[in-house]
Formats: sequence, C-alpha cells, structure tokens
Amino acid sequence: MKKFAALTTIAALAMAPAAFAGDKSFADIDTDADGFLSLSEIQVVKPEVTADDVAAYDTDGDTMLSEAEFEAWKMAKKEDKDMETETDSDY
Repeated sequence: MKKFAALTTIAALAMAPAAFAGDKSFADIDTDADGFLSLSEIQVVKPEVTADDVAAYDTDGDTMLSEAEFEAWKMAKKEDKDMETETDSDY
C-alpha cells in the first residue's frame, strides 16, 4: 500500500505545475495590473512554468490566468504539498 501511495504521489507531482516562490500574491505577479497573469509575468517569478502549465488552470481558454484561476492553481499546489508530507510520514 505504501508503494502505491508513493507512486501516486510521484505521478501527481510530475504532472503538477511549479509552485510559486514565496507564495507570491496575484497582485505581486500582475505587474501591469490588468487583472490577469500572462505567461511572461508568471515566468518572472517561476521561469520553468510553460504555456501547458498555464493552460491546465486556464478554464476560459484566454491564455492568461484570472485571480480565481491563479488561486485554484495555488490551492492545487498546496494540496500536492500536503499529500507529499502525508506520504513522507508513512516511512
């Protein structure tokens, strides 16, 4: 069972987008203050983020993240981190 949980965690982490350094707020990243995060704005904070990462949370398909989409991304990363911690405590 532990082996299955570890493999599931590894798979989830491999597919999840990168977390934002220092838990930056939406306003911190939205440097042009237009109410959306473009890929280039996000890459200032996390250069490894790709268009595919953004697309995974871009529910309206406009190639940018609204504040709600960004918060969903952050929440998913928090859940991934919590799941990793729970799995680590099994050993």
